[in-house]
Amino acid sequence: MSTPMVSTGYDLTVHEDGPYVLPSIGNHDFGCMSHYIIDRREILWAGRMSRLDIEAGRQQERLLKRPSPPATVPTFQRWLFGCGMRARIRAVCRKILRR
Repeated sequence: MSTPMVSTGYDLTVHEDGPYVLPSIGNHDFGCMSHYIIDRREILWAGRMSRLDIEAGRQQERLLKRPSPPATVPTFQRWLFGCGMRARIRAVCRKILRR
């Protein structure tokens, strides 16, 4: 079994006397349902989590791992530039100005 050490998941600090990992590690999909913190040379056992707490934690992880949304252009500007409406408006303005 391994725990992926991704930037949105865990903080790993290495000291002379061993690693420190936060947040706690939960193996909730295994029969042992182990839940612990690694603190240098010790494994600190944490209590079991309810299914509701486990799902809330997983939802938070999904939100943290979701890519940031791109900077958006206001909807009207997207419509105006995307459908060629800007060119149409210019053409109408030129016709009006010629009169």
